[in-house]
Amino acid sequence: MKALRDVASTDLRWSKPDLFRRLYELRSETDLVVVLRWEKALCSSALAESVDGRWILRRNGVFTRRVTLVREGSTSELASMTSRWGGGGIVHGPASRRYEWLKPSFWRSPWIFADESGRPVVRFEPECFGQGARVQVSPELRNHSDLPFLVTLGWYLLVLMADDGAVAAVAAAS
Repeated sequence: MKALRDVASTDLRWSKPDLFRRLYELRSETDLVVVLRWEKALCSSALAESVDGRWILRRNGVFTRRVTLVREGSTSELASMTSRWGGGGIVHGPASRRYEWLKPSFWRSPWIFADESGRPVVRFEPECFGQGARVQVSPELRNHSDLPFLVTLGWYLLVLMADDGAVAAVAAAS
């Protein structure tokens, strides 16, 4: 596995290598960087693993959804995000840093994390049916300690959105 900071300037892509498992990999052009897996079906809790550590991501709540990210073996939150109605939300990271999770255009598919000044720092270009996404990291964030959890959290959120959309489609068809 390679450190994200070492490959952040290359072409990064989340993908699902196994059609039957809830397992995703972030890869650079040649290296595995992050693995995100759900151990249980129909559960929002996922485990992320990278050179930078292991984190547990969990979504709670029904109407006001909150996502937390904690280091494995710890109870203190590394980051949390409270969702807004209609998508997006505010991420509270380490050292009181804040990022906004948003979709800049109704008509286009990318999702971004923007820093406190509104500059995009991580951009996700989802591919068809939530099976993958291209990831672009701004030069300012490439060596930042928040990079691994933002890249992982963003993909976790996109996977959950795809899952929620699939559930809604099945419910509507029933």
